[in-house]
Amino acid sequence: MALVPSVLEAGLLSVLTSKPRAAAQAARLMANAYADYTRTAQAGTALPVFLGTESQGLQQALLSAMAAPSAGNPSLMANAWFTGVTAFWTTSFAPVIFSDGVNTGPPLPAGASSVVGCLTPVFSNVANTDQSAASQMAACIDTATRAITVTLLPSGVTVPLS
Repeated sequence: MALVPSVLEAGLLSVLTSKPRAAAQAARLMANAYADYTRTAQAGTALPVFLGTESQGLQQALLSAMAAPSAGNPSLMANAWFTGVTAFWTTSFAPVIFSDGVNTGPPLPAGASSVVGCLTPVFSNVANTDQSAASQMAACIDTATRAITVTLLPSGVTVPLS
């Protein structure tokens, strides 16, 4: 399979329409929506092996932005998504590994920084409906996720997530 942006969009829309009162709950639900979306990711023919701890870094990054004195700052939230998506795939205690009889190097999130420039206007637009915001957020986050690369070993071929 491959990444399915509509899964992410539906998860984000669910969070936005439910309007969680607590920042911790909103961060957890958004991190879970991203984790659900990533379950079908692959790098070439290699499939990710998730340990269940991947979303912790994303959740913490989002919570920090949501609970900060400057909560609601569009740039802060966009940067939290970048930090969180990067942590999701590369966290030092358990980077996501891929298997399918293929050895891989760790995921490299270099291209994921595109999410900041893409999300900042989404978070700045106070006229966005929940549906519009979820759709735009999912598109930005999907693009950034697909910019993460994995090196297949021993060939050294680098492939993006799909």
